[in-house]
Amino acid sequence: MVFFLRKLFPLLHRGIFLRSLSLVLVKRAYIVACALMFFSVPAHAQLFFVGPFSIVEVGTGFYDARRHGPSSYREVKVISPEAFRGFDTFAGITGTSTEDAYVFFGVSSNSALPEPFLMSFSFAAGLYTSGLGIDLGHPVEFRSSIRAGWQFHEGHSLAIEVSHLSNGHLAESNPGLETVGVVYSFPARL
Repeated sequence: MVFFLRKLFPLLHRGIFLRSLSLVLVKRAYIVACALMFFSVPAHAQLFFVGPFSIVEVGTGFYDARRHGPSSYREVKVISPEAFRGFDTFAGITGTSTEDAYVFFGVSSNSALPEPFLMSFSFAAGLYTSGLGIDLGHPVEFRSSIRAGWQFHEGHSLAIEVSHLSNGHLAESNPGLETVGVVYSFPARL
């Protein structure tokens, strides 16, 4: 994962993928992501995201439209299929048009639907920093999401994802926020 983030960082730095993140937020998110990946993965699983194949997801959409008007977000995520007791594990970074950033890792489960349909549920924990957007009350945030979509050939898919981000009452203030977006997934060797 650290290798992937090192490859992604120059893209973020040049503003090619997440134009909404300032350089300071990108550096903070990069350092936090590297630390999370290094300290959260057991020694026997250091090749956590390096396997026969991994899945890369890129997504975009809107968040918190009901309270403050629509703001956009961009996200990239790397998934290691069935890496932990049958669950997919993932790590990713989200940046918003209001310079907020969320670095996260978590697990997801896929529902058994007839092909080519897909549905999955996921839970993630991560660190959030607010820029000009909503202050969620605590740097530690939890995200639950559900997605439904269509699988194409050779592991490619397109889905609509709805998620909720909240600090789980770790702080007195817990406004939470919702996102709705489109996610494109494709297999990749890292």
